[in-house]
Amino acid sequence: MPRLFFALWPDDLTRSRFAAAVESLPKMPGRPVPVRNLHVTLVFLGGVNAEQQQVLQQGADGIHAPSFSLTISQLGCWPHAAVAWLAPGVVPPALVDLVTQLQSVCRNAGLEPDTRPYHPHLTIARKIRRVAPANIDPIFWQISRFSLIKSVSDRAGSEYHPLVHWPLFSSSNMG
Repeated sequence: MPRLFFALWPDDLTRSRFAAAVESLPKMPGRPVPVRNLHVTLVFLGGVNAEQQQVLQQGADGIHAPSFSLTISQLGCWPHAAVAWLAPGVVPPALVDLVTQLQSVCRNAGLEPDTRPYHPHLTIARKIRRVAPANIDPIFWQISRFSLIKSVSDRAGSEYHPLVHWPLFSSSNMG
């Protein structure tokens, strides 16, 4: 079964800004995440069969949510997960609402989403035990879509492949 997750998948310009920010950081021990894999996970799904994937995609088709801005401005790490990350200083309510809607879609597909509090972040390195928390030069990201991503793993690591993108709507189109 393919391993899937819903995510905010950056466009090429935003991805290059993330790459520049990571490059400007002091060298970290650990394994850097390839730039092509940088994203913000919304809901991790894990192994999903074809029927569940169809239900997930149909549910996501029905999401009507506003676009929003995300400002990535913090560097940190979770030692227990051994990852370094970049994250927003403020989580927009529209992002929390989108995650809540996607969690409901997951339940309708017979999947139980993670119940831990949601902390949006871009994982930038793995096998990291300590990084001094810091503010970074803000990276502004206008979020206009969300995506269903497939994770493919091999000995070299994981690669992420967008399967479907869904638009978010400007507040003027939210009728």
